[in-house]
Amino acid sequence: MLKKITSHLERRLLQSSRYRWYFFTPRVSRETIQPLLCRYGTYAAGGHYKKSSSMEGKYTPVPHSQLRANREIREKRIVYLCDGQTIYGGLADRMKGIISLFAICQELGYDFRIHFVSPCRLEDYLEPATYDWRISPSDLHCDTAAMLVLENTDDARYQTRKQAEWLRHRLQEGPEEIHVITNANYAYELDYSGLFRQLFRPSPRLQEALEKELAALSGPFVSLSTRFLTLLGDFRETNGYYVLPEDEAEDLIRRTLHEVERLHRHHPENRLLVNSDSVRFLSRVAELPYVHVVKGGVAHTDLMPSENAEQMHLKLFLDFLLISRANYVYLLRSGLMRESGYPYAASRLGGNGFEVVEY
Repeated sequence: MLKKITSHLERRLLQSSRYRWYFFTPRVSRETIQPLLCRYGTYAAGGHYKKSSSMEGKYTPVPHSQLRANREIREKRIVYLCDGQTIYGGLADRMKGIISLFAICQELGYDFRIHFVSPCRLEDYLEPATYDWRISPSDLHCDTAAMLVLENTDDARYQTRKQAEWLRHRLQEGPEEIHVITNANYAYELDYSGLFRQLFRPSPRLQEALEKELAALSGPFVSLSTRFLTLLGDFRETNGYYVLPEDEAEDLIRRTLHEVERLHRHHPENRLLVNSDSVRFLSRVAELPYVHVVKGGVAHTDLMPSENAEQMHLKLFLDFLLISRANYVYLLRSGLMRESGYPYAASRLGGNGFEVVEY
Protein backbone atom coordinates (compact mmCIF):
# COMPACT_ATOMS: atom_id res chain seq x y z
CA MET A 1 0.00 0.00 0.00
CA LEU A 2 2.81 2.39 0.94
CA LYS A 3 4.53 1.64 -2.37
CA LYS A 4 1.33 2.51 -4.29
CA ILE A 5 0.97 5.81 -2.40
CA THR A 6 4.62 6.70 -3.01
CA SER A 7 4.30 5.85 -6.69
CA HIS A 8 1.14 7.96 -7.00
CA LEU A 9 2.71 11.00 -5.30
CA GLU A 10 5.87 10.71 -7.37
CA ARG A 11 3.82 10.50 -10.55
CA ARG A 12 1.71 13.54 -9.60
CA LEU A 13 4.85 15.51 -8.70
CA LEU A 14 6.39 14.82 -12.11
CA GLN A 15 3.17 15.70 -13.89
CA SER A 16 2.66 18.98 -12.01
CA SER A 17 6.26 20.18 -12.31
CA ARG A 18 7.34 22.20 -15.31
CA TYR A 19 10.77 20.66 -14.80
CA ARG A 20 10.48 16.96 -15.65
CA TRP A 21 12.83 14.02 -15.26
CA TYR A 22 11.90 10.96 -17.26
CA PHE A 23 12.03 7.62 -15.48
CA PHE A 24 12.48 4.78 -17.96
CA THR A 25 9.75 2.64 -16.43
CA PRO A 26 6.11 2.07 -17.43
CA ARG A 27 5.12 5.04 -15.24
CA VAL A 28 5.76 7.57 -17.99
CA SER A 29 4.80 8.07 -21.62
CA ARG A 30 5.50 4.96 -23.66
CA GLU A 31 5.27 7.12 -26.77
CA THR A 32 8.45 8.88 -25.65
CA ILE A 33 10.43 5.95 -24.32
CA GLN A 34 9.21 2.87 -26.18
CA PRO A 35 11.51 3.37 -29.22
CA LEU A 36 14.47 3.36 -26.81
CA LEU A 37 13.48 0.55 -24.45
CA CYS A 38 14.47 -2.25 -26.80
CA ARG A 39 17.98 -0.87 -27.30
CA TYR A 40 19.33 -0.46 -23.77
CA GLY A 41 20.02 -2.94 -21.01
CA THR A 42 20.61 -0.42 -18.23
CA TYR A 43 18.86 2.90 -17.66
CA ALA A 44 19.60 6.04 -15.71
CA ALA A 45 16.82 8.60 -15.46
CA GLY A 46 15.84 10.03 -12.10
CA GLY A 47 16.69 6.60 -10.66
CA HIS A 48 18.80 3.88 -12.24
CA TYR A 49 17.05 0.79 -13.60
CA LYS A 50 18.19 -2.33 -15.37
CA LYS A 51 16.44 -5.11 -17.23
CA SER A 52 15.47 -8.05 -15.09
CA SER A 53 17.00 -11.29 -16.33
CA SER A 54 14.05 -13.32 -15.05
CA MET A 55 11.10 -11.27 -16.32
CA GLU A 56 11.11 -9.97 -19.88
CA GLY A 57 10.10 -6.33 -20.15
CA LYS A 58 10.47 -5.66 -16.40
CA TYR A 59 12.98 -3.26 -14.87
CA THR A 60 14.49 -3.35 -11.39
CA PRO A 61 16.46 -0.68 -9.49
CA VAL A 62 20.24 -0.83 -9.57
CA PRO A 63 21.54 -1.34 -5.99
CA HIS A 64 22.93 1.82 -4.36
CA SER A 65 26.16 -0.01 -3.56
CA GLN A 66 26.70 -0.49 -7.29
CA LEU A 67 25.95 3.17 -7.99
CA ARG A 68 28.48 4.26 -5.38
CA ALA A 69 31.04 2.00 -7.02
CA ASN A 70 30.30 3.64 -10.37
CA ARG A 71 31.29 7.02 -8.95
CA GLU A 72 34.87 5.75 -8.78
CA ILE A 73 34.99 5.18 -12.56
CA ARG A 74 37.18 7.94 -14.04
CA GLU A 75 37.38 6.73 -17.64
CA LYS A 76 33.82 7.42 -18.75
CA ARG A 77 32.38 8.13 -22.18
CA ILE A 78 29.34 10.41 -22.34
CA VAL A 79 27.50 10.57 -25.67
CA TYR A 80 24.93 13.20 -26.58
CA LEU A 81 22.41 11.17 -28.59
CA CYS A 82 20.25 12.42 -31.44
CA ASP A 83 19.46 9.55 -33.79
CA GLY A 84 15.78 9.94 -34.67
CA GLN A 85 14.37 7.45 -32.14
CA THR A 86 12.28 10.03 -30.28
CA ILE A 87 11.61 13.81 -30.06
CA TYR A 88 14.72 15.94 -29.42
CA GLY A 89 13.52 19.53 -29.92
CA GLY A 90 14.64 22.25 -32.31
CA LEU A 91 18.20 23.33 -33.07
CA ALA A 92 18.43 25.73 -30.11
CA ASP A 93 17.27 22.99 -27.72
CA ARG A 94 19.81 20.57 -29.13
CA MET A 95 22.66 23.08 -29.00
CA LYS A 96 22.06 24.11 -25.38
CA GLY A 97 21.77 20.44 -24.39
CA ILE A 98 25.03 19.60 -26.13
CA ILE A 99 26.92 22.54 -24.64
CA SER A 100 25.51 22.00 -21.12
CA LEU A 101 26.54 18.35 -21.22
CA PHE A 102 29.97 19.18 -22.67
CA ALA A 103 30.65 21.69 -19.88
CA ILE A 104 29.83 19.14 -17.16
CA CYS A 105 31.95 16.47 -18.86
CA GLN A 106 34.89 18.88 -18.95
CA GLU A 107 34.41 19.55 -15.24
CA LEU A 108 34.33 15.81 -14.43
CA GLY A 109 37.08 14.86 -16.85
CA TYR A 110 34.88 12.55 -18.94
CA ASP A 111 35.27 11.80 -22.64
CA PHE A 112 32.47 13.63 -24.50
CA ARG A 113 31.05 12.61 -27.87
CA ILE A 114 28.14 13.63 -30.10
CA HIS A 115 26.08 11.15 -32.12
CA PHE A 116 23.86 13.59 -34.07
CA VAL A 117 22.61 11.86 -37.21
CA SER A 118 18.94 12.86 -37.38
CA PRO A 119 17.44 14.53 -39.30
CA CYS A 120 20.91 15.23 -40.72
CA ARG A 121 24.55 14.55 -39.90
CA LEU A 122 25.70 17.42 -37.72
CA GLU A 123 29.25 17.37 -39.16
CA ASP A 124 27.82 18.13 -42.62
CA TYR A 125 27.12 21.63 -41.29
CA LEU A 126 29.16 22.03 -38.09
CA GLU A 127 32.55 20.32 -37.94
CA PRO A 128 34.66 19.69 -34.83
CA ALA A 129 36.76 22.75 -33.96
CA THR A 130 39.37 22.32 -31.22
CA TYR A 131 37.63 19.34 -29.58
CA ASP A 132 36.94 16.23 -31.65
CA TRP A 133 33.51 14.98 -30.56
CA ARG A 134 32.87 12.52 -33.39
CA ILE A 135 32.05 8.88 -32.71
CA SER A 136 31.51 5.94 -35.04
CA PRO A 137 28.13 4.15 -34.75
CA SER A 138 30.07 0.92 -34.23
CA ASP A 139 31.55 2.43 -31.03
CA LEU A 140 28.12 2.91 -29.43
CA HIS A 141 27.49 0.11 -26.94
CA CYS A 142 23.74 0.25 -26.34
CA ASP A 143 23.70 -3.18 -24.71
CA THR A 144 25.89 -2.05 -21.81
CA ALA A 145 25.44 1.74 -21.82
CA ALA A 146 22.97 3.63 -19.62
CA MET A 147 20.38 5.96 -21.11
CA LEU A 148 19.72 9.29 -19.40
CA VAL A 149 16.92 11.65 -20.45
CA LEU A 150 16.47 15.13 -18.98
CA GLU A 151 13.79 17.40 -20.41
CA ASN A 152 13.88 21.00 -19.28
CA THR A 153 10.72 23.11 -19.52
CA ASP A 154 11.68 25.88 -17.10
CA ASP A 155 14.54 28.33 -17.64
CA ALA A 156 14.48 29.84 -14.14
CA ARG A 157 17.97 30.18 -12.68
CA TYR A 158 17.12 27.94 -9.72
CA GLN A 159 15.96 25.16 -12.04
CA THR A 160 19.01 25.66 -14.26
CA ARG A 161 21.34 24.99 -11.34
CA LYS A 162 19.18 22.06 -10.31
CA GLN A 163 19.60 20.60 -13.82
CA ALA A 164 23.38 20.89 -13.61
CA GLU A 165 23.48 19.25 -10.19
CA TRP A 166 21.16 16.46 -11.32
CA LEU A 167 23.18 15.77 -14.47
CA ARG A 168 26.47 15.87 -12.59
CA HIS A 169 25.35 13.26 -10.06
CA ARG A 170 23.70 10.98 -12.62
CA LEU A 171 26.78 10.99 -14.83
CA GLN A 172 28.99 10.16 -11.85
CA GLU A 173 26.72 7.32 -10.72
CA GLY A 174 26.26 5.79 -14.16
CA PRO A 175 28.38 3.10 -15.82
CA GLU A 176 31.37 3.55 -18.14
CA GLU A 177 29.25 4.65 -21.10
CA ILE A 178 26.15 6.84 -20.83
CA HIS A 179 23.98 8.09 -23.70
CA VAL A 180 22.15 11.33 -22.97
CA ILE A 181 19.14 13.07 -24.51
CA THR A 182 18.69 16.53 -23.02
CA ASN A 183 17.86 20.16 -23.70
CA ALA A 184 19.29 21.36 -20.38
CA ASN A 185 19.98 25.09 -20.45
CA TYR A 186 22.91 25.15 -18.03
CA ALA A 187 25.02 26.38 -20.97
CA TYR A 188 23.47 29.85 -20.62
CA GLU A 189 24.99 30.17 -17.13
CA LEU A 190 28.43 29.68 -18.70
CA ASP A 191 30.46 30.98 -21.63
CA TYR A 192 28.04 29.71 -24.29
CA SER A 193 29.97 31.31 -27.15
CA GLY A 194 33.36 30.02 -26.02
CA LEU A 195 32.08 26.47 -25.49
CA PHE A 196 30.29 26.51 -28.86
CA ARG A 197 33.42 27.65 -30.67
CA GLN A 198 35.48 25.00 -28.89
CA LEU A 199 33.13 22.36 -30.27
CA PHE A 200 32.07 23.70 -33.68
CA ARG A 201 33.13 25.53 -36.79
CA PRO A 202 31.14 25.83 -40.04
CA SER A 203 31.69 23.13 -42.63
CA PRO A 204 33.13 24.38 -45.97
CA ARG A 205 29.65 24.27 -47.52
CA LEU A 206 28.06 26.24 -44.67
CA GLN A 207 30.95 28.73 -44.61
CA GLU A 208 30.55 29.37 -48.34
CA ALA A 209 26.81 29.96 -47.95
CA LEU A 210 27.44 32.23 -44.95
CA GLU A 211 29.88 34.41 -46.87
CA LYS A 212 27.43 34.66 -49.78
CA GLU A 213 24.59 35.86 -47.53
CA LEU A 214 26.82 38.35 -45.70
CA ALA A 215 27.87 39.78 -49.06
CA ALA A 216 24.20 40.12 -50.04
CA LEU A 217 23.46 41.95 -46.79
CA SER A 218 26.39 44.25 -47.68
CA GLY A 219 26.75 46.04 -44.39
CA PRO A 220 25.37 46.25 -40.85
CA PHE A 221 22.09 44.48 -40.15
CA VAL A 222 19.61 43.74 -37.39
CA SER A 223 17.88 40.38 -36.96
CA LEU A 224 14.12 39.88 -36.53
CA SER A 225 12.63 36.45 -35.76
CA THR A 226 9.06 35.19 -35.50
CA ARG A 227 7.68 31.82 -34.36
CA PHE A 228 4.08 31.49 -35.57
CA LEU A 229 3.85 27.73 -34.92
CA THR A 230 0.80 26.44 -36.85
CA LEU A 231 -1.18 29.68 -36.59
CA LEU A 232 -0.82 30.64 -40.26
CA GLY A 233 -1.54 27.12 -41.49
CA ASP A 234 1.78 26.48 -43.25
CA PHE A 235 3.94 24.82 -40.58
CA ARG A 236 3.87 21.42 -38.85
CA GLU A 237 4.49 21.44 -35.11
CA THR A 238 5.29 18.57 -32.74
CA ASN A 239 2.76 19.45 -30.03
CA GLY A 240 -0.56 20.46 -31.56
CA TYR A 241 -2.10 22.01 -34.61
CA TYR A 242 -4.18 25.17 -34.25
CA VAL A 243 -4.80 27.36 -37.30
CA LEU A 244 -6.25 30.84 -36.99
CA PRO A 245 -9.31 31.75 -39.05
CA GLU A 246 -8.19 33.48 -42.24
CA ASP A 247 -9.22 36.99 -41.14
CA GLU A 248 -7.34 36.60 -37.84
CA ALA A 249 -4.29 35.15 -39.61
CA GLU A 250 -4.21 38.08 -42.02
CA ASP A 251 -4.57 40.54 -39.14
CA LEU A 252 -1.62 38.89 -37.34
CA ILE A 253 0.51 39.17 -40.47
CA ARG A 254 -0.41 42.86 -40.90
CA ARG A 255 0.41 43.66 -37.28
CA THR A 256 3.73 41.82 -37.49
CA LEU A 257 4.64 43.70 -40.69
CA HIS A 258 3.83 46.92 -38.85
CA GLU A 259 6.38 45.97 -36.17
CA VAL A 260 8.94 45.21 -38.87
CA GLU A 261 8.42 48.68 -40.35
CA ARG A 262 8.64 50.30 -36.90
CA LEU A 263 11.95 48.57 -36.15
CA HIS A 264 13.29 49.64 -39.54
CA ARG A 265 12.59 53.26 -38.58
CA HIS A 266 14.41 52.60 -35.29
CA HIS A 267 17.45 51.19 -37.18
CA PRO A 268 17.47 53.19 -40.43
CA GLU A 269 21.13 52.46 -41.21
CA ASN A 270 20.70 48.67 -40.95
CA ARG A 271 19.22 46.04 -43.24
CA LEU A 272 16.73 43.75 -41.53
CA LEU A 273 17.48 40.03 -41.61
CA VAL A 274 14.13 38.27 -41.07
CA ASN A 275 13.68 34.59 -40.29
CA SER A 276 10.50 32.74 -39.42
CA ASP A 277 8.85 29.33 -39.31
CA SER A 278 6.19 30.59 -41.74
CA VAL A 279 6.92 30.65 -45.46
CA ARG A 280 3.68 32.61 -45.89
CA PHE A 281 4.97 35.42 -43.69
CA LEU A 282 8.45 35.32 -45.21
CA SER A 283 7.03 35.77 -48.71
CA ARG A 284 5.20 38.89 -47.54
CA VAL A 285 8.00 40.47 -45.54
CA ALA A 286 10.54 39.82 -48.33
CA GLU A 287 8.67 42.37 -50.47
CA LEU A 288 10.00 45.19 -48.27
CA PRO A 289 13.13 46.71 -49.88
CA TYR A 290 15.14 46.89 -46.64
CA VAL A 291 14.49 43.23 -45.68
CA HIS A 292 16.76 40.28 -46.41
CA VAL A 293 15.43 36.71 -46.22
CA VAL A 294 17.51 33.58 -46.76
CA LYS A 295 15.74 31.67 -49.52
CA GLY A 296 14.33 28.20 -48.94
CA GLY A 297 11.70 26.21 -47.10
CA VAL A 298 11.36 25.75 -43.37
CA ALA A 299 10.36 22.81 -41.18
CA HIS A 300 10.62 21.71 -37.56
CA THR A 301 13.84 19.80 -36.92
CA ASP A 302 11.92 16.79 -35.56
CA LEU A 303 9.48 16.79 -38.51
CA MET A 304 11.79 17.42 -41.44
CA PRO A 305 10.27 16.17 -44.73
CA SER A 306 12.34 14.11 -47.14
CA GLU A 307 11.74 16.50 -50.05
CA ASN A 308 14.19 19.45 -50.11
CA ALA A 309 15.43 18.41 -46.65
CA GLU A 310 19.07 19.14 -47.42
CA GLN A 311 18.29 22.71 -48.41
CA MET A 312 16.13 23.17 -45.28
CA HIS A 313 18.92 21.89 -43.06
CA LEU A 314 21.34 24.36 -44.62
CA LYS A 315 18.94 27.27 -44.11
CA LEU A 316 18.42 26.28 -40.46
CA PHE A 317 22.13 26.44 -39.64
CA LEU A 318 22.72 29.41 -41.92
CA ASP A 319 20.01 31.55 -40.29
CA PHE A 320 21.45 30.65 -36.88
CA LEU A 321 24.98 31.82 -37.77
CA LEU A 322 23.69 34.93 -39.53
CA ILE A 323 21.66 35.96 -36.48
CA SER A 324 24.82 35.61 -34.40
CA ARG A 325 26.46 38.24 -36.67
CA ALA A 326 23.65 40.82 -36.29
CA ASN A 327 24.13 44.13 -34.49
CA TYR A 328 21.00 43.45 -32.46
CA VAL A 329 18.51 40.58 -32.23
CA TYR A 330 14.74 40.90 -31.84
CA LEU A 331 12.08 38.26 -31.30
CA LEU A 332 8.60 39.45 -32.31
CA ARG A 333 5.74 37.85 -30.41
CA SER A 334 1.98 38.33 -30.19
CA GLY A 335 -0.84 36.23 -28.74
CA LEU A 336 -0.32 32.50 -29.27
CA MET A 337 3.06 32.91 -31.00
CA ARG A 338 5.94 31.17 -29.21
CA GLU A 339 8.83 32.83 -27.44
CA SER A 340 11.41 30.86 -29.41
CA GLY A 341 14.83 30.10 -27.95
CA TYR A 342 16.43 30.00 -31.42
CA PRO A 343 17.27 33.74 -31.82
CA TYR A 344 18.29 33.99 -28.16
CA ALA A 345 20.78 31.13 -28.55
CA ALA A 346 22.19 32.78 -31.67
CA SER A 347 22.52 36.10 -29.84
CA ARG A 348 24.48 34.34 -27.08
CA LEU A 349 26.80 32.92 -29.71
CA GLY A 350 27.47 36.36 -31.15
CA GLY A 351 27.44 38.25 -27.87
CA ASN A 352 24.94 40.78 -29.21
CA GLY A 353 21.88 42.40 -27.61
CA PHE A 354 18.56 40.55 -27.50
CA GLU A 355 15.01 41.77 -26.95
CA VAL A 356 11.52 40.28 -27.06
CA VAL A 357 9.00 42.67 -28.66
CA GLU A 358 5.40 42.08 -27.57
CA TYR A 359 2.67 43.64 -29.69
